[in-house]
Amino acid sequence: MGKKPQRHTWPEAKKLCRLNQLDIEMAKRLGFGPDALIRAIPSPKQRWKLPVKDWIHELHCKRFGKVLGEKPLDFTPAGPPAAHDRDVPF
Repeated sequence: MGKKPQRHTWPEAKKLCRLNQLDIEMAKRLGFGPDALIRAIPSPKQRWKLPVKDWIHELHCKRFGKVLGEKPLDFTPAGPPAAHDRDVPF
């Protein structure tokens, strides 16, 4: 007989994977369950593997174009330089 699959809960996954509530929401939107996240935790020998939090952010950004909870950067166009900035010799 095979092993029974472990059924973890979201609070366990949140603690083991070091996630916050927005990360859990993004994982749910991506269709992940708590077991999948716990299985994705990299071992010390898997240095190439992203931590679960960063992996969720990357996948969510690829699929939905943004990460939940992050404010878009506001780039305001700068006007002409001030008069005192132009007089500086360096």
